Amino acid sequence: MHEATAPKAGGHEPRLLEEELLRLALPPLADTVFLELGCAEGFYCGFAWFEGAREVLGVDADEKALAQARARFPHCPFSGLAGNLARILTRRGAFDVILCSSLPSSMEVAAILPLLMAALARKGTLVLKTAVEETAGAPAVTLADAAHRTGAQLPAEPGLAAALEAYVYKDMGESVFTDAKGRKKHILHVRNRAPYAVLLMGDSASGKSTVARKLFAGLPVIHGDPLLAQLVALPPGSLAESYPLLDALCSGGQSTMSGGGIMIQIFNSAAGKQYARLVAEIAGGRDFVYEGVIHRNFQHVFRKQLEMLGYAVLTLDTPAPEIAPRDLFRQAREEARKYRLFLESSVI
Repeated sequence: MHEATAPKAGGHEPRLLEEELLRLALPPLADTVFLELGCAEGFYCGFAWFEGAREVLGVDADEKALAQARARFPHCPFSGLAGNLARILTRRGAFDVILCSSLPSSMEVAAILPLLMAALARKGTLVLKTAVEETAGAPAVTLADAAHRTGAQLPAEPGLAAALEAYVYKDMGESVFTDAKGRKKHILHVRNRAPYAVLLMGDSASGKSTVARKLFAGLPVIHGDPLLAQLVALPPGSLAESYPLLDALCSGGQSTMSGGGIMIQIFNSAAGKQYARLVAEIAGGRDFVYEGVIHRNFQHVFRKQLEMLGYAVLTLDTPAPEIAPRDLFRQAREEARKYRLFLESSVI
């Protein structure tokens, strides 16, 4: 049934709306700010209020439906669409959940999607209902064919699929309703994408640089060893204003420890937070790869600090080498010593 022409009273509407409520799979609404575009008689706004939303706002172009919504849910504010949508969407980061039930036919979702996403709180969700194109396609004939198909159905609205690529979204399945052309609607949960931080923190000689180069070509790579060497080479006081703890531990070549020892000292203190902040500042809010040895006892600290700075963190383990480089050097020194003694004692 087309949502805009669903019966307004009696009949199957309560059952359909309740079924749609299940399919929407709305995030928890307690203590949230909730906005619905195309709220009609306010069923979902009433549900948000019932669930304990801190603020609820419904917007629709149909003044008759809005009058019924106000009468049924007097505790929820409702407004007309004309002249209000742009004003509402200028509230950047204001809404935890935006439910886009419907928009006037003259308005394209792709055109206002950036405004909708900008109006979301940092971890907010846009719940979008959109018609999809059925993908006929040839049936999969092998498991490999099936494994390489996404199974995703593209939005029918021109430009919407491309617009969604800037965000993270999940197709939650079919809506109860169809659009005016009888096409199936799907429910999408859309979130703003946090920049990715890919962390390669395994042992020395475990292939971190190779993985970064081969699997993440095109992404900037921050190399931990050269970064630490540069920190140690800085004159004392160079970092005192922004990173005082790092400055005290690293700059001016004050430490006689190895690079690994300095990193342990950094993450065994509050300087670990400053190191993560420095890496994030270098990354500049963009996706990046970090490759550098961080002791396993402290990897969670680095990961957590980057998450708190707004990054979506992916950690990849690289296989440890059969013999660690430090053991190879130790072995080489011992064998060289033995060989020297052999040569000195040999009679030629």
